[in-house]
Amino acid sequence: MKKATLSDKVGFVSIGNVALLASNLIISIFLARLLSRDIFGTYKQVFLVYNVVSPLILLGIPASLLYFIPRLENHIGKKQFAWQTIYLLLFLGLIMSVFTFTTAGLFAERFNNPELRNLLRIFSIAPPILFVASYYPQLMIALDKVKISTFFTIVFAFFTTAATVVVALFGAGLPQIILVTIATGFIKVLFFLTHTVKHLGFTVKFKLKQFRSQLSYSIPLALSVFVGKVGWDIDRFIVSLFYPAGTFAVYAVAADQLPIVPILNAAVGAVLIPEIARRIKEGENKGVIDLWHRAMRRQSIVVFPIFVYTIIMAEAIVTLLFSDTYKDSAYYFQIYQLLLPLRIAQYGVIFQAVGWTKLNLAGGVFFLVLNTFLSFIMVKTTGLAGPAWATVVATFALAGFYVFFLIRKFPAFSLGNILPWKDLAANFFIAVGAALAIIPFYLINLPKLIMLLSSGICYVVLYIVLGLIFNRITSSDIELAKRWINLNVFRYHG
Repeated sequence: MKKATLSDKVGFVSIGNVALLASNLIISIFLARLLSRDIFGTYKQVFLVYNVVSPLILLGIPASLLYFIPRLENHIGKKQFAWQTIYLLLFLGLIMSVFTFTTAGLFAERFNNPELRNLLRIFSIAPPILFVASYYPQLMIALDKVKISTFFTIVFAFFTTAATVVVALFGAGLPQIILVTIATGFIKVLFFLTHTVKHLGFTVKFKLKQFRSQLSYSIPLALSVFVGKVGWDIDRFIVSLFYPAGTFAVYAVAADQLPIVPILNAAVGAVLIPEIARRIKEGENKGVIDLWHRAMRRQSIVVFPIFVYTIIMAEAIVTLLFSDTYKDSAYYFQIYQLLLPLRIAQYGVIFQAVGWTKLNLAGGVFFLVLNTFLSFIMVKTTGLAGPAWATVVATFALAGFYVFFLIRKFPAFSLGNILPWKDLAANFFIAVGAALAIIPFYLINLPKLIMLLSSGICYVVLYIVLGLIFNRITSSDIELAKRWINLNVFRYHG
């Protein structure tokens, strides 16, 4: 049997990530429809607090598996490193629990939402479970067991979604919904640990030198992830400070991206890090650039049409998913979609692959400071849309920051080859041209679901036709698509 290609691995990781983000989206859709805006806004604030603070306490430990496991040559070394990571994550999760419980009142006061206090204290049970669970996908990818990771990610995403939606449909309140989330997470962790014992065995031993190396790699990365996450979510924090929970719910719905793009992004990054690290170690600078360009070109084939279509159909998408109660979210959703074209290039991946995680940190600090400054100014001058526009401006500035340092630190790159400019421009114009297929649907009064399905199909068909005519969709792209459509990739190892 053939071994799975890099594109196949990206596809597998993407499917797993699709399941996770689709799970979060489906849960949000049901809760937005079943709960009042104030209660749903409170639910989103609970996870806002966790998602912002947890990367700092998590210390980037799960991501370190992608860097270290491929470099360990024997089974015993990989086993020790994996279990060392699990024990460390459990300890850090307990720290996060204490933090969440003790600061619950502070966040409730700052967000002017008394209900948040008790919910955060209930949620404080979750961090050890969530932290420990985070090691498994990274470990399986690092061990070249991508299909296994994808399969179980899908299974548990479905399990979590079904359990949460069912209790919500039976009229459960937020405390019960959060407890169900914790219970499903606990079951998932037990399975992951059992599966790890089966694959690697069990040990309580670890090497102190290896532990120090792990922290040395992970801490700068963790700080960069933390400041990046705070920078990314600071607009939501500021909205929570200036507006009630119900208004925050309107903003949060818009700020939640559709799953496919961030998923594809994360999948490509997870697969590229070990591959780029290997090529750099072997001195294949040209191979790094070729891989980098190939990944961006293929991502643009997916990202650019999604960008064009969602900008045009924003109101129909938002109201179909979350009901007409959230119609005002469509404008803020359009603003956030302006970030999609930037998603095809992941500059931080190269810094991670070569161990320059301090540059990830510097970029995160730059983004955090700029976005905080702009969000505070613009929320006062332009209202609720201000923080969204601030995030867009700060993100474009961050891309410029990374380009500057990537060219400066990595001699193989230049302004001319940092991106496959011609390929990206051609793919973008084809995506825009295919939007002609959407125009007739503005002239016909159709139900939202029918309009989105029919206009989406017409748009995709015209996009593919134009891509084939102008040779923007190549024979290798078609072959990859055929393998996935026929599920042939599931016959591959890895």
